[in-house]
Amino acid sequence: MPRNNHPQPGSERPSLRHHLWRRMVPVLLAALVLVDAAFFILLLKPAEQRARQRREQFSRLENDLRSQRSLVGRLRDVVSQLDEGRQQDRQFHQEKFLPRATGFSTIMEQLDRLAVANKVRKGAVSYSLNELRGQEDLFAVDISTALEGDYTNVVQFMNQVERSSLFLLIDQITVAGSAAGPTQPRSVRLTLRLVTFFRA
Repeated sequence: MPRNNHPQPGSERPSLRHHLWRRMVPVLLAALVLVDAAFFILLLKPAEQRARQRREQFSRLENDLRSQRSLVGRLRDVVSQLDEGRQQDRQFHQEKFLPRATGFSTIMEQLDRLAVANKVRKGAVSYSLNELRGQEDLFAVDISTALEGDYTNVVQFMNQVERSSLFLLIDQITVAGSAAGPTQPRSVRLTLRLVTFFRA
C-alpha cells in the first residue's frame, strides 16, 4: 500500500507557534526592560528632587547662619562701643560737671578771679537750675551777670571763661550800653548769659 508523504492538517501549527514565540520573546524582554527603566526613572526623579531640595535648604541654612553670626558680631561691637561710650560719659561728667551741692560757689569763685585778673567789674549774679528730661543725674544751669570794663579786657574775660575747665558756655551777650568816658574811651557795659551743667 503506497505511503502518503503529505503532512496531516494541523501538523505545522506547533512549529509555527514555536517560531512566533521565539520572535516575541525578545520583544517582550525589551518591553520589560523599558518598563523597568521607566519605573526606575520615575522612582529616581523624586529622590533627586528631594536631594536637590535638601541641598538648597542646607545652603540657605548656611547662609542664614553666616548672617546670624555676622549680626551677632556687629551687635557685640555696638554693645562694646556703647559700654565704652557710657564709661567716657561718666568720666566726662565727673571731670567737667560740678556737683550740685558746691557747683555754684565754685563758679562764682572762678568768675570773681577772672574778673579781677582782667580788670573787669562784675555785677550781681543770678542763676536757675533746671532738670534735664531723661537725665536724672544732670541739671542745666543758667547764669546771668553784668560786666563793665574796657572792651579788650571784657573780650579777654569771656575768652578765658569759655576756656575754663569748669565747662562754662557763653549762650548770650546783650550790650547794655557804653560806659565810655574821658579816662576809658573804650569802656562797655553788657549782660552775659552762661550755661553749664551740675551733676546730682
